[in-house]
Amino acid sequence: MRTILLSTAAFAMLGTAAMAADLPTYEPAPMSPVAAPTYNWTGGYVGAQGGYGWSDIGNAFDTAPFGAFTGQPDYSADGWLLGILAGYDYQWNWAVVGIRGDINWADITGNDGGFGGVTDSFEGNWLASVTARLGAGMDRFHPYVLGGFAYYDYDYKLATAGASVKRGGDAFGWTLGAGIEIAVTDNISVSGEYRHYWFNDENLTFPATGGIANQRINVDPDLDTFMVGVNWRFGGPAGPVMANY
Repeated sequence: MRTILLSTAAFAMLGTAAMAADLPTYEPAPMSPVAAPTYNWTGGYVGAQGGYGWSDIGNAFDTAPFGAFTGQPDYSADGWLLGILAGYDYQWNWAVVGIRGDINWADITGNDGGFGGVTDSFEGNWLASVTARLGAGMDRFHPYVLGGFAYYDYDYKLATAGASVKRGGDAFGWTLGAGIEIAVTDNISVSGEYRHYWFNDENLTFPATGGIANQRINVDPDLDTFMVGVNWRFGGPAGPVMANY
């Protein structure tokens, strides 16, 4: 009797194993790939920048008693700039918008080489702007355009062999440019940027001094610059932005 029971149990176990072998197998569905997080440009930053500026100083002068403008040759002025900046960016999907302010010491100089016995010379001193930026966040690359208000402090000087007189100018205007910023670490970025500045013409009045006649100079100090900069971005990436290109 025990032999019969053992045989029956053995056949039952074999049958169960055979049925289990015939059952379909299920594997977990493969996980869909997740887009890799990209660098997030949202956040504030401060930085330093330096570069080169150049312009053709458009000018014309009146003879006393300030009659119609007469011809005066334009001349070139160029030199170096060094400054600081601060701003804030916000990234939504791929778009990056921001605002930035900067102030730069300038050494932009030039003169006309002498005209009618008088040498006209230009000295750019300070350049500042407040601009809005619009660009694309392409991981750690951020190409952009920018534009806004600008201010230029300069001096204009007339000189003869025996005398000179200087007048300060305060030019307000606009700036427009483009550049690219690259995040080399989570907190440090570098940039390169070109800009053009349009400034209002100014009339500077010069009293008679030595061999310099009483006259008024109309000055147009428009300027082009190319600057490179290094920025510290507070906090690094402010959380991942999912790429959706």
